[in-house]
This record gives sequence, structure tokens and C-alpha cells, in this order.
Amino acid sequence: MATMERIVNRAAEVVGVYGHLRTTPERVDDLALAALSAHAAMQQLELFARWCYETDAHGRLFHLLPSGQLPNGSWAPWGSSGKSGVTRADRDTLRRWLRILHEKHHKPVWFYYTARRRWYVDLNTYPDLHAAIDWLNRHSVHPQDWLNLSMLGRGR
Repeated sequence: MATMERIVNRAAEVVGVYGHLRTTPERVDDLALAALSAHAAMQQLELFARWCYETDAHGRLFHLLPSGQLPNGSWAPWGSSGKSGVTRADRDTLRRWLRILHEKHHKPVWFYYTARRRWYVDLNTYPDLHAAIDWLNRHSVHPQDWLNLSMLGRGR
């Protein structure tokens, strides 16, 4: 058997743990899925930002209340209604990620106001779409963080 073929066959064998972090194959698979979910979530947030900052002919935000509150019935990528098409587990993870960022003073574009039980767009910090997209580009969720947050939701 050729050397390259032996290397490929050996790499294809799923046995034990490997790498300096002693990672199991299942963990690598989980991380790959987390990378896909995190990327999809960031795409949903960008689409949602564009939706939030749509304006009417007079320049007023079309989909938000003047306070920045998302009106009842509005869709959100993390919303419980599932209007975004994101899975329940990913919606929960995204909601958890945004709330943790807010608690740690990372000033996300969207924040949950517990006393009113409502989500808001931080229009003071992010007055326009450009500022919101800039924040998204600087704070994209990393696959390992996504995996850790999703495992929190599963009680692991």
C-alpha cells in the first residue's frame, strides 16, 4: 500500500482521542456543527439588523417603536415563535449569547429589558444600520463559545 494511502486510511480510523487537547471525534463533530450554527446565527442577525433599521419615506424606523422596542408580534432570530426558521436549540443559544453580552457590558445591538420583559434595539449606541453591522462584525460568536452556550442549555 502506498504511503499516502496508509496515512489517509489511518486518519479515517476513529479511535480514542487525539491532539494535544485529547479531543474525541464526537467533540470535533459537535464543534463543526456549532461552527455552522454560529455562522447561520450571525447571518440571521445581519438580516434582522437590516430589517430593524428599515425606514419609511420620512426616515423614521419602520419596524421599531420610537424607544427602540421591538413591537409585539415582531419576528426575531431568537424569538420563541420560530418565525425566523432557526431551530429551537439555536434560538435559545442565541438569546443566551445576547443576554450574556449585555450582562458583561459588551453593549449588543439588541438587549432584553427584564422589568418590561421586552427586547430593544440600542438606538443610542447604534443609531444606524452601519453602526449595528459594525458591531456584528466585531462581535461574531466563536464556534467554541456557541458550543459551550448550547451545552449550558442542555444541562451539560
